[in-house]
Amino acid sequence: MHRLDRGEDPEVASLDRVTLASPDGLEAAFVPGGGMVATSLSWRGQELLARRRGLRGYLETGATFGIPLLAPWGNRLAVVEQEWDGVRWEVRPGAPGVRLDEHGRAMHGLLAGEPGWRERSSGASDERAWLETSLDFDPRLDRFAAFPFEHRIDVLVELVGRALRISTTVTATGGRRVPLAIGWHPWFAFPDVPRADWRIRGPLTTRAVLDEERIPTGEVRTDPLPTGPL
Repeated sequence: MHRLDRGEDPEVASLDRVTLASPDGLEAAFVPGGGMVATSLSWRGQELLARRRGLRGYLETGATFGIPLLAPWGNRLAVVEQEWDGVRWEVRPGAPGVRLDEHGRAMHGLLAGEPGWRERSSGASDERAWLETSLDFDPRLDRFAAFPFEHRIDVLVELVGRALRISTTVTATGGRRVPLAIGWHPWFAFPDVPRADWRIRGPLTTRAVLDEERIPTGEVRTDPLPTGPL
């Protein structure tokens, strides 16, 4: 039988943590009110994610950890002034939700620590444990000015045996097309395995080429990434 547990987050007691657990020994914890971030993923008691500055640091500075959702963009922005499909706007340093990298570029979107996520459904059965949430990105959010496109993000987290699945759906809600480049950013920290010995394997067939400041150049390569050390 899979299991779903609730309780206050051990680091930020004002926020609730939802933990999904499988009889195989896999557990995943999410904090919807802290930006729907996954704060823990453990296998038979061993933590698989890097805590870095933890949930408090994520809320206060946007320093990523665990498995955060980077949206509405996951990359870095080259310029403050943005334009798409006839809409112009600015992503100003210091604006709500805007986080900067070491070069002063806005990075990782606007949703770090966003408290507006709502739980839609949750539960556990013999087959799975699940948590379903959503966020309405519209003028009610103070971060909307830095990305003036109305949309809703729906997230379904499922724990099935030894697998964690995160499904993310974006729906335009304002009668206008929405430009997106979102993604989940897992910070793995496998115990007792040096990073040089990690191997990655997956159906990765396209990749964006970055410049020296990690800004996309516009070139996209279709050659597959080789399996090898990270």
